[in-house]
Amino acid sequence: MYKIEIKGLFSDDFAPLAIQIIEEDKQQYKNHNRDYFDNPANEIQRALGELENNRQWQQHWQSFVETMVFARVKPGYNSALQNVLNKSELVLLALQR
Repeated sequence: MYKIEIKGLFSDDFAPLAIQIIEEDKQQYKNHNRDYFDNPANEIQRALGELENNRQWQQHWQSFVETMVFARVKPGYNSALQNVLNKSELVLLALQR
């Protein structure tokens, strides 16, 4: 998502596509996470809060980037997280409709 955002390739199709994926995931994984099946918006918000508030995720990000990203300029956790939060807001708004 970070690279797609930087290149300006996100379109108005993003939220409807995400909603379609959420609906498919609800059906496919309904026995794995009943809370997600019952209310995906709440579970998405809970997960985003975990990304924002649990520093363990920032440590995982840093470890991943150091190992797997070979670009000279590596995306920082805060900018990547903000991108996820912004795109998630579009999806959450679409879920309310």
